[in-house]
Amino acid sequence: MEIAQKHKPTGFKFIRQQSIKVIATMPCPLKVPFRELFNSFIESYNTTNPYHPIFCPEQNDCTNPEFDRQLLTAGNENELPDIYLTSSYNILFDKLFNAKFIKTGILSGYIDEEQRNYIPETVLSTLESYNIGSLAFSSWGVAQDYSVSEIKKKPTSWAEILNAEFSNQITVHGCHGKAGNTGLLLFLQQQCGDKAIAHFARNVIDMRHFALMIKRMDSMDPMRTALNVMPDVAASHIPSWKSVERLHFAEGCPLNPMVLMVKKSRLEACEPILKFFHSSAFKRMLQSNGYLMSDELCWNNNYILPDFERMSDEGYAKVSSDIERIYQANLLHNEIDKRLK
Repeated sequence: MEIAQKHKPTGFKFIRQQSIKVIATMPCPLKVPFRELFNSFIESYNTTNPYHPIFCPEQNDCTNPEFDRQLLTAGNENELPDIYLTSSYNILFDKLFNAKFIKTGILSGYIDEEQRNYIPETVLSTLESYNIGSLAFSSWGVAQDYSVSEIKKKPTSWAEILNAEFSNQITVHGCHGKAGNTGLLLFLQQQCGDKAIAHFARNVIDMRHFALMIKRMDSMDPMRTALNVMPDVAASHIPSWKSVERLHFAEGCPLNPMVLMVKKSRLEACEPILKFFHSSAFKRMLQSNGYLMSDELCWNNNYILPDFERMSDEGYAKVSSDIERIYQANLLHNEIDKRLK
């Protein structure tokens, strides 16, 4: 019997064919609650289904390159997971992977029939056009720390935080040193023009894991900044007693789907897991960590999907590389490095 928590990441070609194989890559705040909830379901399911167990290797970190390697080196559908759940686009829009498994429909974007009724037609049609499924949605936003006396003005748009008056007053969530977030930077470029990434980078003074950003907010820490850019999944952990406001901007905000892909030939076998993913317990776990299903989202907030057309045409690697090059060229590395010591 294959129980998820007893397996380290390994290739699927050696797992018995009757198993239901799952890869799930969660953002940092969701890793532990997801694993605890899903592993409990797996243990219960595998006890009563010993000949068709669920196999789900554990995620070691926020990206897990071993999972990426498995997916990118898959030669055929037997070497793919039956379910792929992720909030990243690097695999889905890899040129070769997308052509071989996404455009052909071997991996099919799954959207629950009931949930799809709440998704605006423009968003739904875009997701379906690129064969991208969704389980829930999150976003990126800006939290203003009012304990920072240098900045009293409250920005009202993404374009405004690019202005020089916010120089040295932006901290961005990041898990990988000074690397930028492709989705966020692409959104800024989409909404504010080609120079947006350079202007944003010049105002960034720090990049930290969200946990430290939140700890600094409304404290005496001299490293805190007025503006803190982070995903909703992180911002949902800001204590309500802190003198911090999550801002709402006129242009809307970037929409980040938790992508749900299912192997088309294994849809029926995957139904118990898909049903669990839409259960009230799973929904509550997502809610408490900044991800909402489509029936809970306030679609009036003008959410903007990533530029799937560009990622599909150019490939995620090129888009990410081009954006990162601009970002790194304009960061104030000397000043940032002083704070990273």
